[in-house]
Amino acid sequence: MTDSGPREEPRYVLRLFVTGTTSRSQRAIANMQKICQERLAGHFELQVIDVYQNPEATRVFENVGIDYCC
Repeated sequence: MTDSGPREEPRYVLRLFVTGTTSRSQRAIANMQKICQERLAGHFELQVIDVYQNPEATRVFENVGIDYCC
């Protein structure tokens, strides 16, 4: 017997690690939101994590690389 009910679209949780509120961080957030809207059509949650305000998050989420370039 098959279920012919409506299929639920997958929902993705994405984490973007930024360093402060610099113009680069703001641009990264805007770019990521645009890409996600275009590709995932609202089926996503974007979590922005500022490593200056929450450095522990890099260990909790096992982040392996952060661009500290100016």
